[in-house]
Amino acid sequence: MAFNQIPKTAAEMRKMSKHLKHAAEARRVYDYCVKAESSIKDPIAMDPKDSNLIKIIRELKGVVTIDEIKRECNIKKLKLDSKTWGNGTRGGGGANNQGSAFERKLAQVLNTWIAEGTYPNDEYGKMIKGIVEDHDLEDCKAIKVEMVGEQDTKRPLSFKGGGWMVGTAGNGKYDIGEKVSDVTLDLTCSDGSSRKVFISAKTSGTVALSNLGTKRNVFPEKEILAGKITTQAGKKLMKTFGIKEADMVKIFQEARQQHEEGKSKIKVKSGYTDNNVSIDPLLKGLIQGCLGYGYHYVHKHSGGIKSFHMTEAINKKTAQANKLDVYYGGKSNEGQRIDMVVDTPTMELKFNIRDTSGKGQGIPDKFQAGYKFKDESEWSLADGEEVDE
Repeated sequence: MAFNQIPKTAAEMRKMSKHLKHAAEARRVYDYCVKAESSIKDPIAMDPKDSNLIKIIRELKGVVTIDEIKRECNIKKLKLDSKTWGNGTRGGGGANNQGSAFERKLAQVLNTWIAEGTYPNDEYGKMIKGIVEDHDLEDCKAIKVEMVGEQDTKRPLSFKGGGWMVGTAGNGKYDIGEKVSDVTLDLTCSDGSSRKVFISAKTSGTVALSNLGTKRNVFPEKEILAGKITTQAGKKLMKTFGIKEADMVKIFQEARQQHEEGKSKIKVKSGYTDNNVSIDPLLKGLIQGCLGYGYHYVHKHSGGIKSFHMTEAINKKTAQANKLDVYYGGKSNEGQRIDMVVDTPTMELKFNIRDTSGKGQGIPDKFQAGYKFKDESEWSLADGEEVDE
């Protein structure tokens, strides 16, 4: 599927939605989303060959909910569910090039706080007060807010020096505040010092811990089909998650065979769930590198705003895995994927190996990771990924 029709005006939405069976309902969704967040002019993506489905830009997650849209737009027939969230061919962005709507809102309330010196009487006020208390800023004066989320923050995954590196984080060094900052708060303090607070500001579905390409240097197609993985990264990734090589390659070999047979719906038969897999020490380092520390975590979701200082102590605690389950064939045991679900004292992490392009005919092209803190209701996942329940 190619959700490449992305209208930027109501007139374009009327024109581009004519192929939809329930076009009138889709146009109501477009209008509602634009009103909910006026800075987003292109909330909808459509596939000209699919008359049933639309995608709603992930940036709106945390601003509106699917249930709210269905209720307020009087949706009776148009299919809207958790899989409706998606960015289409726009990738991770959209029409905006000045950060996400949430980042802009956050910068706005911080600038108002700087100008007026008082906390807003809402969830943003609680968040700002939390930042001040968590970072001991009572004797400091904020002077500038910088939106830096559009800077290059790629953090490629690699195996070096006996452990995983996520960008520059690894081998005992996990302070990544400046690297992951979306909004940076500059302050001067009464002792004459200057301070910076790095804020990672996300909404549900807009962030993932890792998104590693696998077809070339991790799980090459020829090695999957031959049944033997020889790459260092591939062997270390299997070791990290206790993945059984023979069972993994069988899933993807079976999927490839069904593709070659021309089957429209791929359902592997060799899938199963391996519960309580032994936890390898490499997993702790991978989680620590993905999360890092040295920043203030701010996550807007349907339940409100989760806000706290990601410290080294929290990083270490969160990386202590209690349980690891490996799903050959995904949660259904029938998919062309391997899922690894990790439980820690403070969060759940979901990793997967799968074909994200839809063009691999069963051969995986990405290793992805998403997460959910235990007091959050929604997963944050890689673009294009869905919760496989």
